[in-house]
Amino acid sequence: MEKPLVSVILPVYNTGMFLNQTIDSILNQTYANIELIVVDDCSTDDTWNTISEYASIDDRVRAIHLERNMHVCNAGNQGYKIARGKYIALIGHDDYWENNKIQEQVDALERDKTLCACFTFLRFVDENGCLSSKIFQVISDENIERLQDFKPNDYIEYIFWKGNFLPAPSALIKKEAIDKAYGGKYMYKPSLLQRQDHFLWLEILKYGGFKFIEKPLLYYRFFGDTGKNLSAYSPEKQIRTEHECVIEEARYIKKLENELFINVFGSYFENEDAKSEVEIEYEKAMILYKKKNPFCVEMLYSIMDEEENWEILEKKYNFSLMKLYEISTESFHFDNSNSAEMTKLYNVCSEQKELISEYEKVIKKQMDLIVEMTSK
Repeated sequence: MEKPLVSVILPVYNTGMFLNQTIDSILNQTYANIELIVVDDCSTDDTWNTISEYASIDDRVRAIHLERNMHVCNAGNQGYKIARGKYIALIGHDDYWENNKIQEQVDALERDKTLCACFTFLRFVDENGCLSSKIFQVISDENIERLQDFKPNDYIEYIFWKGNFLPAPSALIKKEAIDKAYGGKYMYKPSLLQRQDHFLWLEILKYGGFKFIEKPLLYYRFFGDTGKNLSAYSPEKQIRTEHECVIEEARYIKKLENELFINVFGSYFENEDAKSEVEIEYEKAMILYKKKNPFCVEMLYSIMDEEENWEILEKKYNFSLMKLYEISTESFHFDNSNSAEMTKLYNVCSEQKELISEYEKVIKKQMDLIVEMTSK
């Protein structure tokens, strides 16, 4: 029986010294039926030469060179558009895998047809190749035993309330699920840059379950100079992240089919018997309200602009225009003052980091001087 093709999508940009290790870990997989789609996001170093060399010696490598740098999500989408595999694997340009990763994941997905994606645990590795001693389990200890029993609705609930915990470079995904999620147009929403994986998971969970292989089959690169990490904190990234989260959460909740919404979020309802359209719309608004998402106010405005809804909400929820006026005075998920405070804190931390660095240089000079004096 022919093994299904796996399309590995590898977006790269000025990846330098790590690209060979990344590509070798893919091409040396024990599972051989793969195509490696390497998308060079208009690198300015010798990255394209490295990619071209691999493509010339292994016909499984498909190389794309983009004429303009548009960041990792666009590069990933360009790879997705030409992917031919039944499964899609994702990897970062400085990460690498154990050589049995794809084999174990394909076996898991082929065994259980109700699944649409498979993930693994990981180990962090720094720029010098030093491995973390601890296996990163991706989820808190109190939930680790529940992980294998998570159903799609459990994942949706957990990700919505607590955030993304699924490591994208460990993912193997049924392409069919991505096609359904976004109609085959793209893998990542082009408008997103910080939370593209987060909302991809929420969409494909509508079409199947997830499984974790509880082994560290991914080595995730983490730099001591955190500015080199794509996910490193900066005030600008934090503001963008907040924008993406509040907007996409609201979009997701608004368009979620009522049956799925009830199944996932019913335990949080103010009225457990909510069934009518206006009741469900109100419950959706209040789920967003519980997350301090400002778009809850927009939803409540739309509901309360229709006078025929007043009596229903007053009777079922004791909710009136006066309550809406009260809610609309509240400060929500983030505002300019919060962003300003975060920027101020970041700047203070950066200054302290520079001071520590200077102190370390002084101490090193003193230590070198002591060594020199004692060696005479």
